[in-house]
Amino acid sequence: VDEDAKIDANLGASNDIAHIRLAQEIMALISPIQFNPMFETPDKRGNINDRLTICAATIDWADVDESLFNCNIQAASNGASSSGVEDAYYQLLPKPYRRKNAPFDSLEELHMVRGFTDDFWATFVDPDPEKPEKRVLTVWGQGAVNVNTAGAQTLLGVVCAGAPTADICINPLQSATFLSGVTMARGITMGAPLFGSTQDFLDMMKGKGQMGTLLSAVGMKPVKFLSESEFLKSITIESKMFSIYAIGSKRGFKRDTRIRVQTVVDFRLATPITGQIPANGASPAGSASSTRTAAPAPTSSVGASNPNDPANAANQTNPSGQVVYFRID
Repeated sequence: VDEDAKIDANLGASNDIAHIRLAQEIMALISPIQFNPMFETPDKRGNINDRLTICAATIDWADVDESLFNCNIQAASNGASSSGVEDAYYQLLPKPYRRKNAPFDSLEELHMVRGFTDDFWATFVDPDPEKPEKRVLTVWGQGAVNVNTAGAQTLLGVVCAGAPTADICINPLQSATFLSGVTMARGITMGAPLFGSTQDFLDMMKGKGQMGTLLSAVGMKPVKFLSESEFLKSITIESKMFSIYAIGSKRGFKRDTRIRVQTVVDFRLATPITGQIPANGASPAGSASSTRTAAPAPTSSVGASNPNDPANAANQTNPSGQVVYFRID
């Protein structure tokens, strides 16, 4: 499951610019008017959590300060990033706790954030737990959203973060046109990447290129971004963070035993597989010859000809990523 195809809630633990970007993406995701009842109905404790409250709570949970973040898009664009001190909401709960003020470690941690009710979770976080590829939010992304793999709803949120006044962000019919257009294009290509660069996606949203012409033909109006350069920083065409799910099942006499393992792997520091033997004659790490051949005695203190020498091992091909999280259910 591609984690870079989802909105990264851990942008709230980054810098001020990332805070504003995440606020714009969350507000764009939850702003459609059909969701109004969700934000106007009191939760089981009698609190009403509107859109701005939930957005601010998500960022304040992960940021390092004690200032209440202001998710008002217009105010943020005018430089008003804070609207006071963070409240004592969590301390007033029957089982009180404090904000973490550090990055989210797991998706389940979002349950602790104010406003993340069951309805909100099922709508904006994980619509189908049995199909994690449909998940909208993540805490393991690299920040930018992969426009080649993100779902239509996620793409709409990212676009509206960069162009909050665009017709597709304020007109439900235009939004539906965009969602259906992206879904149709994905069906035609059968999973093949639609965009060779982030500029290609930007051009499509502006009504240019083959894809832009297609969306214009079905009635979508071109999008004008507040800042094209800033928008390009929020998207990518390459994914580096992945969740790997493995499910095991054992059929028994009266019941089946089932276990699911999720492992999140970061490939940002992984070196590509070259298939070439290094110039010094050492075998690539993990190859058969590297495990069967005895290491020759080093000829110097550096030991460059020794495949087991740390200095030499650091230059070997290692396509493995780094495990950053795992969960067993």
